[in-house]
Parts: sequence; C-alpha cells; structure tokens
Amino acid sequence: MRCPPYVFAFLVACQGPDTMYVDNQGYPVPTELVEDGEKSGSRIEVRRTVTTYLLQDGGVYKMAPLYSTLFDTKLNTECAMRVAEDGKQRCLPSSGNAVPSGYFADDKCTAQVMLAPCASTPARYLVSAAPAACGAPLLYEVYQLVQLDVAAPRYAGNPGSCSPAGALPPGYLSYRLGGKLAPTEFVEARTTVATTVAPMP
Repeated sequence: MRCPPYVFAFLVACQGPDTMYVDNQGYPVPTELVEDGEKSGSRIEVRRTVTTYLLQDGGVYKMAPLYSTLFDTKLNTECAMRVAEDGKQRCLPSSGNAVPSGYFADDKCTAQVMLAPCASTPARYLVSAAPAACGAPLLYEVYQLVQLDVAAPRYAGNPGSCSPAGALPPGYLSYRLGGKLAPTEFVEARTTVATTVAPMP
C-alpha cells in the first residue's frame, strides 16, 4: 500500500504493508524505532521499577507501573518530556515537588523562597511554565535551586512592607532560585504517533 502524498499533512503514520512514520518535524522515522520496544539512549535511560511481593503462602506478585520513567544520567535526576521555552520537546528535570511559597529570602521581599517536602534527595531544579498569551501552548523554563539553611532568616510581605517571618512549616526544606538553565542543556526529542486498530473477531 502506498500512502498518497497529501496524507502526511494530517497523519504521522499511514498504516499498511509499507507503513511509514514521520516525526513532528516531517522527517521519516525508521519503522523499527517505532514498532520495537523501548530502549535507553547514551544519556537518557528508560527505566521501569518493578516491586515484588513474596507472599507467606508461597505466591509471588509483581507490581509494575503502566509507563516507564526517564532518567538523565548527566544531571542524575528523573526527567519528563515537556516543551521547553525554545519550542522543542525536551526531557526536563523533575522539580522534586518544589513550589513557590509566601516567604522571601531577603528583607526587601523580592527573592521568593521555594518550599519542598523533606526528602532523602533535596530538590535541585524548579520547572516553571513561562508567561504565555491566553490560549498559547505552555513553554517551560528550568531554574537551579539553592538550598537555604534551616536557620536562615525568612521574610513575608511585599517590597513596600516586608517583615521577618516565623519558622518553616515542619517537614519542609526551603530554597531560593539560582541561575536559569538554557534549553540546550537538556536532551531534545522528536515525536511520532502511531494509532493501531484491533482486528474484528
């Protein structure tokens, strides 16, 4: 089966004996890369963690997630596919549940403090959606996080009325934003989509 030329303006895969795949940039993709199983790259590992339960009655039960996870071996952190601020799909690092808080690290209330639950591995990055026009696709920025000392002073308020704040909520660590990382620091990915239809009985 040969796909008519106009099909590729609308579909990324034309099913048939001569199935051809193209990526989101319009370039052909080798069929085996789409139809074969997952595999790790030179930097990004594809991981699947399986938990095994050894039952007292001799049974063995394995629980695996529905989807694999991605791990950036250069940055030593999990990552996920998002559209970076340069408009390209990239494996951006996990934020480690760090979120902006009502605290500030300076007495002018201009350096916002991020909070994240205590964990064996402290948060290292904050992934934030860049400002976008209403209805525009979200583009993501990545900042380094710098952990603050537990005893470091914190402030609350605004630049016009900034005052010392109380202790952190129990079970949380505080961070300030470090430098912004360029999108090219992260591995880019092209995408292709294949839809299959189950045969009728």
